[in-house]
Amino acid sequence: MIIEKYALYVFVASLTIASPGPGVVLSIANSIKYGVSAAIPGIIGISMGMFVISVVAASGVGTIILASPIAFSVLKYVGCAYLIYLAYKLWISKEVGFKSVVSADETISINPTSRFKQGLFITLLNPKPMIFFIALFPQFINMGESYISQFGLLSGTFCALIVIIHFVYAYFSGSIGKWISQSKGHQLINKISSVCFLIFALGIALTS
Repeated sequence: MIIEKYALYVFVASLTIASPGPGVVLSIANSIKYGVSAAIPGIIGISMGMFVISVVAASGVGTIILASPIAFSVLKYVGCAYLIYLAYKLWISKEVGFKSVVSADETISINPTSRFKQGLFITLLNPKPMIFFIALFPQFINMGESYISQFGLLSGTFCALIVIIHFVYAYFSGSIGKWISQSKGHQLINKISSVCFLIFALGIALTS
């Protein structure tokens, strides 16, 4: 995989992970209530949940790639359409429910194992990551190289980025939490992400 392609993947993946969602809210809430170190089990749980999803999604994508170049092309445009849809949903997205999560004591446990499970299941029970992985992976796979090694690199990078970005959110939880809980802050993040996803999707559509 060429460096430029991998760098683009890191950029898109980072943008996806940084967009406010249930996982980000959980990491911030755990950090605010119990401290940065207490948020780590939940962050690891989110990362592990995403790894499971990536394995399931990428194994199906790998089968399609190996089966037919035509099927791969179809998957490419389906992924492109999904990224445009995702850009639209981010653009019109309303304020994230941060305050309700932080104020609800029963939603967050002091027990590290419980926080890990909470992070794991909040990811596994969300269908959107699966769809996103199916849309994302084919765009960065070189059919002339080993699929397994490329999958390992892309999936490992995504999980590592989750840990890094969520830790940053947790570390700066006070100021970031207040900012993204405000309508303007949340909308700004989502609109920037929306434009980037749209540009990325259009670039895929125009690539032969």
